[in-house]
Amino acid sequence: MFAQAALVAAIAFVVAMIVLSVRHSYQQQHQANHQTSAEESHEKPDNTATTESAEDVIARYTFWLMVFTGILAFVAMIQIYFLISADKTAARSSRATEKAANIAHDALVTGNRAFVIPDAIGFLWHTDDKGANIWWEIAPGWLNAGNTRTNGLTVNVNSYFEDAALPDNWSFPPYPGPSTTFFLGPKQSTRGDPIIKTGAELRAVKSGTKHLYIWGSARYKDISTGTPEHVTRVAWHIFIFGDPTRPANARNVVRVVGKLPPKHNCVDDECENQGYGPNK
Repeated sequence: MFAQAALVAAIAFVVAMIVLSVRHSYQQQHQANHQTSAEESHEKPDNTATTESAEDVIARYTFWLMVFTGILAFVAMIQIYFLISADKTAARSSRATEKAANIAHDALVTGNRAFVIPDAIGFLWHTDDKGANIWWEIAPGWLNAGNTRTNGLTVNVNSYFEDAALPDNWSFPPYPGPSTTFFLGPKQSTRGDPIIKTGAELRAVKSGTKHLYIWGSARYKDISTGTPEHVTRVAWHIFIFGDPTRPANARNVVRVVGKLPPKHNCVDDECENQGYGPNK
């Protein structure tokens, strides 16, 4: 805006200097002509008193030419002003169009991207080779609720099995081993790596002498280029119903129920707000 104002001011200054220069030259020439005419009038009679001299015609023509030139310069400055205004309007329109296109693109990506969330806990019992003991596999479920597949999905699951309840400052560390890598299609679900406990251990959980917590995280990207990594975190406090030391059947209905603790149930920036950075 300052550069445009400076340009208009410079044009006006140049036009003004031209007008002043021409007018000053005209005045000097007119004065010189009148002085010469006066000197000649003393030497011989003036026989052209009623006739306009050629110098006066040229001077008048020069004056009106100067006025016309000034009008043209003024009109040119008005045109420059409107051109600058039109250019600014076009630039604003272009920025608004680009912003609208970016909003539409972001809405398309956000509305159709993969979105992994925790699914129901799966549990399965089996006996050992001798049929003497009951073992249970408790596996967290994962669901892709989005409209596109995941890209580079990795899942990590860990657990806590102790006499005392989980401390308030527990950091929910990832399992030290390698994460499981797979993918989920749109609206597809699967079970993650299981936590294996004996029937006797789950009976202790049911009685309250032991506490079992299971937590995990899923990391993945979208199929769209340039999108950031997403993370979903989940944790369950496990409760047992039925008798886990005996085979599950119609007379012994065993259920594994997970209650969500107040922390480590989040996605993306929510996890950062809870203090879980990208690598935690």
